[in-house]
Amino acid sequence: MTMFQEYRKMLADIPYSTGLEYRPAYKWRDRELMGLWSLQGCRDKVIRIPSHVENRWGRRVPVVTVFRKAFQNNETVTDILLPSGIDRLPDRGTFAGCRNLKRITIPKKIDYFGLGTFEGCDSLEDVYYEGSPEEWKKVRIICKSYEIDFGPLVPGTPVERVKGERTVHIPGNDALLTANIHYFCNPDIPAANEE
Repeated sequence: MTMFQEYRKMLADIPYSTGLEYRPAYKWRDRELMGLWSLQGCRDKVIRIPSHVENRWGRRVPVVTVFRKAFQNNETVTDILLPSGIDRLPDRGTFAGCRNLKRITIPKKIDYFGLGTFEGCDSLEDVYYEGSPEEWKKVRIICKSYEIDFGPLVPGTPVERVKGERTVHIPGNDALLTANIHYFCNPDIPAANEE
């Protein structure tokens, strides 16, 4: 039995988190797609986000993103289960400050983790990725910045001289680089309250 199968069994009886606030993320083909806006004081240790929620007109629509401050500085959450429909996360610290986050499922539609997405997530141990090892290798995890120091202009031109070049480490996604990555893990695990 793989580790994901054990994890899946453990989560089988955990219902979708209730009381979460969703807001429109964007429109696509006359459909309003939703994003997780806030946890609304939800104190669940395991946050399970459904793949679809009702919009303001009562229609079931996909959840496609998590807004920037939904999880920031949440010290209660240990597990986050993102549904397969999530295709992007905002830059600048989506999960920053989740000091007790140990496990997260990542849909394969996500191909980029911007600056500080996992800043302060020092307890992150396991990432359950929906895709293959080859797909994971293509995911951009921002941890470095290439910087150039420019000097005075080259006489007779609008071009500045390069004084120095360096690659600078940017903390904030180191947790992704040190966590155990488990592949072919479908985050849309049937929940106990799913009908």
